[in-house]
Amino acid sequence: EFNSIVLHSNGTVSLLTDRYNLGETLPNYTDVLGIAAGRKHLVILRENGTVEAFGDNSYGQCEVAGWSDIISVAAGDDFTLGLKKDGTLVACGSNSAGQCQVEDYHNVASIAAGSQTAVILFTDRTVKLAGYRSYGLAEVEKASDVTAIRAGGTTVVIKKKNGRFEIFDGSVSGDPGSVANLQNISDFGVGISC
Repeated sequence: EFNSIVLHSNGTVSLLTDRYNLGETLPNYTDVLGIAAGRKHLVILRENGTVEAFGDNSYGQCEVAGWSDIISVAAGDDFTLGLKKDGTLVACGSNSAGQCQVEDYHNVASIAAGSQTAVILFTDRTVKLAGYRSYGLAEVEKASDVTAIRAGGTTVVIKKKNGRFEIFDGSVSGDPGSVANLQNISDFGVGISC
């Protein structure tokens, strides 16, 4: 089971579901720039570029106190990923599949996180993965002209410069679904089946 969090346009956050009683420790923010939800932890990106995390810290996924100059965050099951202003990455938490081995990446434009996978979009519109990459998931690294990425569980969805979407799936079934009728989309997301 997962917690669900929303970011309001006034910089405040609300929990839609609070399976692990995180609402009791979550401050009343008014300066939130970004959010991410892992399996049992929540990540808050403040307007000043600092990050706070709440919830289960069994793998160190909430050890973000020293992070600064962050412009985007993502959360996998038991890890947290941060994109810095200079295009480099920081990560903490479970590294069971190598998902936190991101310190050598530069020129990063965007990030996403699956269960055990860091998904990294570079300024040259290519994609790399750190961590779990079995079955068809690693095929995303062959994509070019990518303008947006989203991840959840063992699935990655990309949007290409031409407006088309592609789905890559790392599950045993290998059935990522269809993007045949997707058009005129302003934003998209990838959920996790429970």
